Amino acid sequence: MMLELLKKDLRIYRVAIVGNLAFMLGIYGIVIFANVIDPGGERFADWFTSAAASSIVVTVMLASTYGASAFAIERRERSANFLAILPVHRGKIIASKLIVAFSTIFCFIGLNLLVILFANWQTDLLHTSDGNAITGILGWVLFSFGVAWLLSTFMESAPLAF
Repeated sequence: MMLELLKKDLRIYRVAIVGNLAFMLGIYGIVIFANVIDPGGERFADWFTSAAASSIVVTVMLASTYGASAFAIERRERSANFLAILPVHRGKIIASKLIVAFSTIFCFIGLNLLVILFANWQTDLLHTSDGNAITGILGWVLFSFGVAWLLSTFMESAPLAF
């Protein structure tokens, strides 16, 4: 039953996932386009580092979209009523939502961190304050997701919860 819940939550988070991917690809597309117009060897790594950092910021901001979608979309589509009559423990329902949301959020953040790593593999940029930055990212993801999650538990509209 857990696999079906995960598939359902992937369907619910589909708009947030596609939006996150579109933002990320758009940011990298701008960097690639700028490099085609004005090629600059050393600056290319800096541009990709900036693009990855911007993508991480966008992903952190979109974490609230995942949280807002958690219950509000199910309530709007009335699938929450159907789910309530199934013999599924509520803990599994919540775990499924958290697994799908956080795995996609951290997948996007991880991909951007890999870009930063590969763009700066010859520099000492990565040794400065990585722990503080990652802790800050995690804190902001939890904060924005948590507030929107809380609002989505009693609001029927995901945009209002966002």
